Amino acid sequence: MKKTRLIIALLVMLVAANGYAQDSYREAVKQYLNVDEQFEQSKAAMETLKMLFVNDDKVDLDQLNERYLKEQFVDDYSEHLIPLLQARNITEADLQEVYSLLSTPQGKTYSAHMVEWQKEVRREMMKPMFDMFEAIYDMEQPGEALNLQPIQPNADIDAAFATKMKKILDDLSLVQTLMEKMDELSSADSRDETSQNIRDWLKDNVPVIALNAAYVKLTDEDLDYVQMLLTKESFCKFKDFSNISADELNSTAMFTKYLEWMKAQGATVNEDPAAAMEFLKALMGDEGIDFNFDNNEYIDDIDLGDRKSN
Repeated sequence: MKKTRLIIALLVMLVAANGYAQDSYREAVKQYLNVDEQFEQSKAAMETLKMLFVNDDKVDLDQLNERYLKEQFVDDYSEHLIPLLQARNITEADLQEVYSLLSTPQGKTYSAHMVEWQKEVRREMMKPMFDMFEAIYDMEQPGEALNLQPIQPNADIDAAFATKMKKILDDLSLVQTLMEKMDELSSADSRDETSQNIRDWLKDNVPVIALNAAYVKLTDEDLDYVQMLLTKESFCKFKDFSNISADELNSTAMFTKYLEWMKAQGATVNEDPAAAMEFLKALMGDEGIDFNFDNNEYIDDIDLGDRKSN
């Protein structure tokens, strides 16, 4: 009888300890989110999602959205993130170390500059991407090669900066990750000459775009700091986390949680397709992209007038 009681007591202690460990890990994740720029960008994007609801007298969308961000978003985001982090063996100690590295003044400056660099990369990618759309639209035979122009490095970038940045890009596996994302969308046996042409162009030119953007947005101190971070095993685990597949990321789950929460508070989804377009404009506008087809610097050379009837 005493043995049975002892075993039950040990089991209760084990369950309690496991629950404490999960709570402790969850709190470490929430603390890490304070220095996670991806989380901040996601939070900013959530501000835009309210545009998908009807703006009427029934509810105050601004107030509801603010309540969600304050009361629910961190919990939803953490619960979504925890299994992804644990699947990559990112421990509580890793979370705490990365938090301590990025919460310093130098770490905060580096993180802010990295966000600006990423935005600049995306912005500079828009013009060639629209050029590709135009070329694909104009091709006479589907699958033929495209005449894609190479991106030229900024002539003002000195060799030392370029060498340091190239090593960082290699260590961050930027191009490799991009190619893997493309492979998720198409199988090798379905690639024609056009798709292979685009892959080759991206492989050669994305590093140049990233370098040019770095020269605009990053300092030598930022490059030194990221080189230091890449010597830390904990940070490298988060670097590998960027290779997460679209299926694993499952952003739809987070989006669904938000929609269900808003609907539970009385908000009504806007069925008008124009609402979705306005949402897209607002979302892309954060990257400095103007969707006015008459004035947009990225697509002002695309003749849309003759194609509206097609």
